[in-house]
Amino acid sequence: RTVAVTDTSSLEAKRAERKKAAETNNVPEVAVKLTAKTAGGVQKPVEDAQENIEGDAAKGALNIKDELEWAKDMLSVDRFDAAEVPLLKVLKAEPENRDARLLMAVSRLRQGRHNDAAVVLDDLLADNPRDETVLLLAAGAHAANGGYAKAMESLDRAMKANPQRPAGYYNMAWLLLDINPGTTGDAELYYRKAVRLGGTRDRDLERRLGIRTQ
Repeated sequence: RTVAVTDTSSLEAKRAERKKAAETNNVPEVAVKLTAKTAGGVQKPVEDAQENIEGDAAKGALNIKDELEWAKDMLSVDRFDAAEVPLLKVLKAEPENRDARLLMAVSRLRQGRHNDAAVVLDDLLADNPRDETVLLLAAGAHAANGGYAKAMESLDRAMKANPQRPAGYYNMAWLLLDINPGTTGDAELYYRKAVRLGGTRDRDLERRLGIRTQ
């Protein structure tokens, strides 16, 4: 678990650097003023065309990548309110932005707001039912709410989406132990499959399963 810190000066400096780079690289320079035409072919004054260009530049003032990176920085130090401010900015500009919606779900999960997270994650899955990352997070959200059937369904879908990734098998092992702590057979099968796929051995899980460590 990440430990929250109060000194975010280094993060502020990093954001300032990104902002400076965005201002330098992403604002278009108009070298030549072109006369714009309307759909009917009628020429508009050069001044109006320039205003349109400046308006487009103003719309692009929100640097999506910069805002998302700042949200990640704030999540890394458990500054959830600060993380959600840039996410809301991005979602206002791009309501369907997948990364912003995903980070919002992560923020809600880490705050213990599992119902809110599940709503966002289910909405993301409606767009892409095979998004493995979203499926794994959805399983966690549903399990935290006691929705074990939905959690198992999400993990099954995640393993089918990427059968060579250990994460789904690890999570299924933990989920089965939570559902029925006294029965370890199926959970152990999933755990051993995760390790065979190259996953790191989990000592806590092995203790729960009664597997002797050497």
